[in-house]
Amino acid sequence: MSPRGCAVLVILHICLNLITFIYTRTLQLLLLLLLYFKLVPLLITIMAQNKRTNLTLDPELDSLITEISQLREVPKTRVITEILEETKPQLEIVRDALRSIKSNESVSLDQVLTKMLGQSFENLGEAFKGFDK
Repeated sequence: MSPRGCAVLVILHICLNLITFIYTRTLQLLLLLLLYFKLVPLLITIMAQNKRTNLTLDPELDSLITEISQLREVPKTRVITEILEETKPQLEIVRDALRSIKSNESVSLDQVLTKMLGQSFENLGEAFKGFDK
């Protein structure tokens, strides 16, 4: 092969590598842009749905929650969130009772406590489902 033919092959090889490099980088950039414009709105939506609240815990409670989170190998915030989500039905009962009191309606303490206990036993039943097998 002549030196001129070798030079043409080298130039073609360099051009092919350059085109491949540009093509690969362009695809990577397009993929990043696609991910950015798809994920950022999704993350913004998720963050907008969940509200953040600062909590101050006494040291004993903080220590207990920290230990539980370490034993379960999950973040403390997850433990706290799960506890609050589990008590949501009782919180709703208390809220409803407070609304009734605020609007000067009569509220039976026995009814409120019965609802709360009933809800607690329902939750316990759900939690222990399947343990009897």
